[in-house]
Amino acid sequence: MKRKFLAAAVAVAPLLAAAAGHVHAATQITTSTTQPVTTATVNGGLPDDIDITSSGSINPTSSGAAVTLDSDNVVTSEGSITFKDVDNAVGILIEGGNTGQVTNTGAITLTESYVPADSNGDGLPDGPFAQGTNRIGIQVTGATPFVGGITTTGPITIQGNNSAGISIEGPITGDLLMLTVTPPATQGDAATVANGTITITGDNSVGVQVKSTGGVGGNVRITGVTARGVGTRAVVIDGAVGGGVDISGSVTASGYRSTVRSSNPAVSLLYTADELQQGGPAVSIGADVAKGLIVSAAPFPLSTTNLDQDGDGVPDASQGTGLIASFGAAPALQIGAVGHDVTLGKVGVDANGYGLVIQGTVAADGVFDPLTSPNLPGVVSATAIQIGVAGGGAVSVDGGLHNTGNVAANAYQADATAIHIGSGATVAAIVNDGSISGRSTQVNSATTDTTVGTVVVPAPLPVSVTGILIDQGASVTSISNSKSITANISGAGGVGGAATAILDKSGSVTSIANTGTIAATLTQALLTSPMPGTLTAIDLSAGTSAQTITQD
Repeated sequence: MKRKFLAAAVAVAPLLAAAAGHVHAATQITTSTTQPVTTATVNGGLPDDIDITSSGSINPTSSGAAVTLDSDNVVTSEGSITFKDVDNAVGILIEGGNTGQVTNTGAITLTESYVPADSNGDGLPDGPFAQGTNRIGIQVTGATPFVGGITTTGPITIQGNNSAGISIEGPITGDLLMLTVTPPATQGDAATVANGTITITGDNSVGVQVKSTGGVGGNVRITGVTARGVGTRAVVIDGAVGGGVDISGSVTASGYRSTVRSSNPAVSLLYTADELQQGGPAVSIGADVAKGLIVSAAPFPLSTTNLDQDGDGVPDASQGTGLIASFGAAPALQIGAVGHDVTLGKVGVDANGYGLVIQGTVAADGVFDPLTSPNLPGVVSATAIQIGVAGGGAVSVDGGLHNTGNVAANAYQADATAIHIGSGATVAAIVNDGSISGRSTQVNSATTDTTVGTVVVPAPLPVSVTGILIDQGASVTSISNSKSITANISGAGGVGGAATAILDKSGSVTSIANTGTIAATLTQALLTSPMPGTLTAIDLSAGTSAQTITQD
């Protein structure tokens, strides 16, 4: 099926060709310099396009922007832009009210000399993630729109608190595209020549943000963001998007120092509180997106005659598979906002005729538990998709949600929910042609408080695990399933809890059609210590209207 919402996106080759078309007329930077440049004055005091060639670099030593687009011109960077130990710094600054294009195929790096040390021998660094502040790779400012777009196929690396990889603080009329480019000769040639990724480390920072004062007139495409820090998020859309949002690479967020659960209890006992802090949602959508949100995957198998089978403007061989992952208590994907309503329009037609389409993976993992990591401040529940936020406005997902990929929530001694439809959210239909699963593993079988070292770990409470949870005040009319919707509690023993594959507290579900598996299960390793549990495949007990469940 073609993904219509990205059909307006400019293809990779024309984008790069268009940028190259300005090279001959541009002022080129071919060597290393510490002097910032602006398009308004770069040509002997006159405006001109700026081209940083592959041999060129700009390495300022003081605060400010390395490159500023402040006239009707184009900025192209194939080289490097670098700040070291500089706060209040910007790689490329775009001032609103101008017309142009920014294309980055080089590296933008704003880092620091600070390296946290491992002070307690647990193999993880201790102390803050970063010391510097307000470091931004690409920034758009101003109330008047920037008439143009931004494309980056190069790496952006940021180390700093209250910082951002890309920050759209003023509106742009074009696209915001992160792209991975591969040679276009044949589909079989998958050697990557450029990779648009963002790595951001620091507290309260963001990989890519579209602020409420900003907005994107075209499409937003994300090919890779890794965000690490307390309260740090990977992608935040708080300004309206006139096109669609496509997650076609790995997008992860966490406040943990390590996102891997240690198999060595002696090591996990050493983890300190500052190594076990919480990040924010990996992806947060808090504004209208006219053509919906897709976590995409490349068509398979590849074709040697049709190089763009899904019609999204990107050669299929250059396209990755979308992954949204949160390690910690924050949802992997959160949709909704406090203070206003949010609407996701349909991604496309047919199989994409839904406001939220998942072809890749959305996953949440709590990773740790208080018994094996006693410095963890309480249990860590896991939620993969949260639609509607506490105290927020209404959320409308036009057409509903279609999953052909994998949605999973995994927790330890805590609640786990794969898809949570909150009060005020309307998702007309949930269509599952993939996997939806919630799982919680029982670690602590104690019935009283346990002292671990000097820390008192409270006795565990029963957990709640759901595949699909629909709150009172939400609206979902129908659910169809051709693959699997499951909820599972596992472990050697413990207090157990309730596992429910589909739980509708709203009473709005009137139809469930199942040709696959809908199951709630209890997996117990030690039969000598029975684990109590309530298992329910489908709970529609809140409904007062006629309900139809079809099993084929």
